[in-house]
Amino acid sequence: MDTLRWFFQDEVSRVYSVSREGILKNMGVDTVDEYLTTIEFSKGGIAQMENGWITPNANPCVNDFKFNVLGSKGMISLDLSHHNMVQQYTDEKVTVPDSLVQNSVFGYPKGFAFESIRGFVDCILSGQEFPVTVNDAAKTSLAILAIIESAKTRMPIEVKY
Repeated sequence: MDTLRWFFQDEVSRVYSVSREGILKNMGVDTVDEYLTTIEFSKGGIAQMENGWITPNANPCVNDFKFNVLGSKGMISLDLSHHNMVQQYTDEKVTVPDSLVQNSVFGYPKGFAFESIRGFVDCILSGQEFPVTVNDAAKTSLAILAIIESAKTRMPIEVKY
């Protein structure tokens, strides 16, 4: 949701979400398996967002992260889950190391997940202002709460800030 709000430079006005549960609950994890959400922005943008926690154990990347934007004059497509930058083949299996998220360079963790955490810690230590404000975090949280409510009620929910 943070990425979508940043990309659209806009606020979420309404969401409609459906969810499924059962697999994780049967394993003793009390959470929803997946949400599929339509997000409407106040300036007219529309996004589809899927959040799921069920992937096969053989999935070569810990994060299945895809991002596609179709506009009136072009398209942007990111697939960071099947980057295939590095592939290792043996007679038994193919391994695709996660070189974007959980990467190590000269023994130090690198990648956008680690750099996000490092940036947060650097701001705490230096006293600098955080790039993501409390107001941004609250707006993202309210949109996510609307998604949860929509999935429960099976109705579109207006996001109120």
